[in-house]
Amino acid sequence: MTAVDKRLFYLMLSPSLGQDFAVEAGFSPPSDEVQEKETIDVIARWSVLTTAGLLEDIIETSDWMCDFQDIKDEDARDDTHRAFISYGVGLVNKLLDSNKVMLVMMLDEDIDDE
Repeated sequence: MTAVDKRLFYLMLSPSLGQDFAVEAGFSPPSDEVQEKETIDVIARWSVLTTAGLLEDIIETSDWMCDFQDIKDEDARDDTHRAFISYGVGLVNKLLDSNKVMLVMMLDEDIDDE
């Protein structure tokens, strides 16, 4: 894994907090211009995952993991749930970027024709 891959993983954890996560992980903050471009890229990637229905699946399975972990405290459950979602999005994006999986999106009209 390259440093760029690792930085992108941290950025993908959250469209709004990804820059902070990358800095916490030891990366230097980029210039304002680069930061803006990276943020737009992360938002676009989250949008693709949302449009493809993957984010919904990540959220659902994150909830299942919280059930499995049997987390009783609601605040702890919310924090853990968000962490699982962030990790899921970061992982899926990494797999897509490394060409280990491919995203095929079907349009509603394609589904109706079957």
